[in-house]
Amino acid sequence: MTIWTSLRLYKHVLALALATALVTACQQTEPARYQLMLGTVCSVNAYEDGTAALYDRLFSRPRQIEKTFSLQDSDSELNAINTAAGSGPVAISKDMYTVLSAALSLAEASDGALNPAIGPLVRLWGIQTAHARVPSSEEIAAVLPLCDWHDILLDSQTVFLRKAGMILDTGAIAK
Repeated sequence: MTIWTSLRLYKHVLALALATALVTACQQTEPARYQLMLGTVCSVNAYEDGTAALYDRLFSRPRQIEKTFSLQDSDSELNAINTAAGSGPVAISKDMYTVLSAALSLAEASDGALNPAIGPLVRLWGIQTAHARVPSSEEIAAVLPLCDWHDILLDSQTVFLRKAGMILDTGAIAK
């Protein structure tokens, strides 16, 4: 091999190394991503595999869960159920059935310590709002009949809240 051939080969190897470095730089990893969702801070760190596309994909499922179970989103499936309280059954997704089924099982096992029908009390206290307060005993007594988890009728395709004014709150379990 002549010196000229070696130099040409060296130039090609150098050009290939530079091209590889440039392509790698374009796919630079991103630091951990944090997003406020589901009423808490969610974080994902894929370390050296972290890219914008990966983080977008990883956060898509919690966003979908939030869209289904959010009390703040008027278009959520949970709010559709709450709006229909007392008027008739509402068709539900598989995710909603899974969460409500687990919530009712835990309500039964804990004698109501975990209560998915707690929404009227949560709203009365103003939890997670700018109007948080301690309600009076009379106010609490007035909404307690709307917080009976036994009044949730669930099957694999529908849920029915027997009393108008009932509010499901899955914040303790949907996450």
